[in-house]
Amino acid sequence: MPSLSQSLALGYVIVLQVLYLSFGTGGGIIIDLVLAAFIAVPVTAPIWLIASAVSPRISEAVLPGRPIEYYMTYKHPANFKYRGKRKIPMATFCQTYLDGDVKMDGDTLAILEKRHDWASFRLTFGFIYFALFKLIPKVVKDLYFHDDGYIHPAHERLDLGILRGFLGPRMMYTSGLVRDTNQQESLEEPENNKLGVICEKIHLNPYDRVLSIGYGWEAFANYARRIFLHVPFTGLNQTGEYTNIPHIRGGYKKIVCTHLAEHKGPGNFMALHMGPCEYADFFQHIHGLLADNGIFFLEVSGANESWQYEDLVWRLLMAKYVCLDAVPYASLASLIQRLDSAGLRVNRMENVGRHYSETVRKWYGNFVRNREALVAMYGSKIYRTFEFFLAYMVIIFGQGSANTYQIVVTKNPSSVNRTESELEVEESYRDLCE
Repeated sequence: MPSLSQSLALGYVIVLQVLYLSFGTGGGIIIDLVLAAFIAVPVTAPIWLIASAVSPRISEAVLPGRPIEYYMTYKHPANFKYRGKRKIPMATFCQTYLDGDVKMDGDTLAILEKRHDWASFRLTFGFIYFALFKLIPKVVKDLYFHDDGYIHPAHERLDLGILRGFLGPRMMYTSGLVRDTNQQESLEEPENNKLGVICEKIHLNPYDRVLSIGYGWEAFANYARRIFLHVPFTGLNQTGEYTNIPHIRGGYKKIVCTHLAEHKGPGNFMALHMGPCEYADFFQHIHGLLADNGIFFLEVSGANESWQYEDLVWRLLMAKYVCLDAVPYASLASLIQRLDSAGLRVNRMENVGRHYSETVRKWYGNFVRNREALVAMYGSKIYRTFEFFLAYMVIIFGQGSANTYQIVVTKNPSSVNRTESELEVEESYRDLCE
């Protein structure tokens, strides 16, 4: 990642130029802001380009050292300048691959695992243009005017069929919990492990009124009713519908949210992620729905505050080709701060990113097995897009560039004595670890 000295140097360059021009023109704060807006782009862009090109790899893994032609075949070789040991920027490769101008010679996931042998993670002019003039304005706009009707243009044709292509019949868009990576488990086994852990973490009992949010809530309801036959459930697939959840007297004793998702248009599942800009309102609403002595189980993906250029490139690729709202993942610190601001108290947090990586690996296997049907229904470009990003998600979450957190939360009223319940949580947690 850029060092503190690099970040400070960039800031000093911009500030000094703004001050010089401001004093020269006799302008005030408005002039300063206007000058900063015009100076920041031409100063920042080349610094980003140079820094991303010269930053060394952090990993010390030994690379095979094979030429780029070993991993891929160009459709029109004469049009490409990346040959031999000259590495192709990942942004350029992604666009070329999705357009069908290059073919990976082997399994996509296997080749991406060797990506440092043939790809670089320097930023390109196209990436910087996208970040400065499309992504950042969209994020800033969402802070004030969230566009619920926005659909990524690449996915206007999509429906839940593409989700079924990799999630399977249970449609659980959430991390499983893998007990043994040395055994070949079906997708349903880690899913069942996860559902059992949720029931234990929320101390489910037959008298609870449960609200379940996220794709696969039906599977959770069916699993819970195998333990307690008549547990009353209210469920919805997407958090974008949370304002329509009926309030009940006394509140829900247990709320489970395994996926922050929004509905963006009829029959369309994109964007698949609620952006951090909406977290505050969502958590405030959850606070109003939850009983004073209730438990809220939240699973959410988050980014690291420290990063390297591959992490940045990955997030920009996701924003450009898959889901604009999925990119500004909140860090764990900002996520907990939002929960705290909503009057919610974090009792337990676990990072299950490695489990999520193994879950996505199983999704990727399902997707590849359904290739013919998916290509026939959605076309080869849509298939390549999801194949590429599912494979890359296995890597990103596996190496810790992004994380998935399971957080057990309660309300924080002074009128509730939590000594007994927190001791039960501690005992349950020890049992899970044994």
